[in-house]
Amino acid sequence: MGQARSTRLSAAAAAALFATACASTETGPLEPPEGLVVTLRDSARLGELTWFEVRRPIGDTGSMTVESSDPAILAVEPGGRVFPLRTGEVDLTARAGALSGSTRIRIAAPPDSFGIALRFRWSPTDAERAIFSRAAMRWRRMLRHQAPWSVDLPAGACVPGTSSERIQHQGVVIVVDRFDDGSVAPGVTGTAGPCVVDETGRTLVGAMALRRSFSDLAATLTASERQTWENQFARQIGQALGLAGHVMTGIPRPELDRTVPGSPRWRGPAALAAYRAMGGFESGVPITADLTSWRADLGTEGDAMLAVITSERRISAISVGALADRGYLAEPGRAEPPPDPDPAPAASLGTEARRGPVWIVDAAGRARKLR
Repeated sequence: MGQARSTRLSAAAAAALFATACASTETGPLEPPEGLVVTLRDSARLGELTWFEVRRPIGDTGSMTVESSDPAILAVEPGGRVFPLRTGEVDLTARAGALSGSTRIRIAAPPDSFGIALRFRWSPTDAERAIFSRAAMRWRRMLRHQAPWSVDLPAGACVPGTSSERIQHQGVVIVVDRFDDGSVAPGVTGTAGPCVVDETGRTLVGAMALRRSFSDLAATLTASERQTWENQFARQIGQALGLAGHVMTGIPRPELDRTVPGSPRWRGPAALAAYRAMGGFESGVPITADLTSWRADLGTEGDAMLAVITSERRISAISVGALADRGYLAEPGRAEPPPDPDPAPAASLGTEARRGPVWIVDAAGRARKLR
């Protein structure tokens, strides 16, 4: 096995993990353990983010480290996140002073995994690819297998300079490109949206782009900055899946309520139920007037699909529910929990909805231009 890598947790973060573990039980409070008890929130599935939880004895509030016996199989990151990178078995061990605890984890490939294939238009560095991969793994956790599809795309259909081709896939293909920093407004760090959709409006091929300068930044980012950029890419993937614009030209969305001028709302049942459960009180999930993002209010607080991107964003059940409303096999119950507050959040980023052409595919795989 490879060299073990550890993650240090603050006392506050460790206490939060302990509280999460206690709150998740259905049979009353757990008895405090004598040592450290390490568990995963749910099964470790290849390519899908999950979280570890550590129960500690009462009074044990010092710093704690958590390490994977093989980071090439299971990568451990701050905030209790673990990323299963390869199939196999690995030990996850927590240590706090003289106390320790470990659990053996088996990582298997899920038979119903949703494919998110990122096609880069350049050769990304390992640092770039790692951030993109983690963003994709966060969405894969909540989406399930859908029927394979194929489409014949003409040259330049989604991104200028691409050749005509036949694409066959299960899930979504996202073409990732770069643009010159000077070609967009100063506050725009990326664009994304659907390019090819099926007859129900689900994305088959998406397109996203980011500032060319990110390639030089990727290897020098602080942990907080890296989390912010990961959240940008998670938002861009959400935009590519159809959460950009919340409406598709040529495909009516009955869930979109635009009866109040300048104050659109999403009234799909899955997203609305999640919004209400999180404290929202409007008649639908509020959307910005330009239809590109959730509008910030009590229910949408911290969601990855808000307009402003910071290190404190998560893919909430609202956004997962909106995909379920759009016809994806999505599981809002596997959405991400609220993030730990970042004492020094990185500077915010911002993305725009893609303005390029959109194509619709019929059952025979023929593409017709919608806009």
